[in-house]
Amino acid sequence: MYKKAATYFFLVLFAALALANLIPIGDYSSGMANGLLMLLFSALFIVSFLIVIVINIYKKTRFDWIPVGIFGVFALFFTLTIQSEGGKFWTSVVLEANTDNQHNPHDGRLVLYENHSFTGTEVFTDFSMSYSGNYRINNDTLYLDREDLPEKTGGLLTTKYYIDSKNRLIPADTLYKPLIIKK
Repeated sequence: MYKKAATYFFLVLFAALALANLIPIGDYSSGMANGLLMLLFSALFIVSFLIVIVINIYKKTRFDWIPVGIFGVFALFFTLTIQSEGGKFWTSVVLEANTDNQHNPHDGRLVLYENHSFTGTEVFTDFSMSYSGNYRINNDTLYLDREDLPEKTGGLLTTKYYIDSKNRLIPADTLYKPLIIKK
């Protein structure tokens, strides 16, 4: 009994650790280290799953379907996350805008979602830092409801933008650069 419980625990643990490096929840960072950790935990999960299945096949007792169910749930969440825009399979992208920093390895990105949440991202050459919050739009003005966003994004994003007819978001504070709307 304890052996099966330990097996289920480690399968769920490896699956959760792999998905934790993939599903964007709250403030998060992403880069090569996150990708390598996701691959490591996914490989541990798949190898553990295959070992459990091979042992189940060669036992003369009833086949244990619980590891197959755990694998199915892992595969479903993994597929949904990979195929969705920005990794958030529970909502869809309404607007995506970037700073116009051509030839600069330091960039900013703003993504607005259908559920009135946003992600402001400070993009570097080899990794990115993303900060989440809620937004609201009044007339032609976009308000990002997160006061520490300018500090967190290194001065790339601010909390108030005017929506321009030329597919740009113009910051209310002139110290910031406008954002070019991509979608």
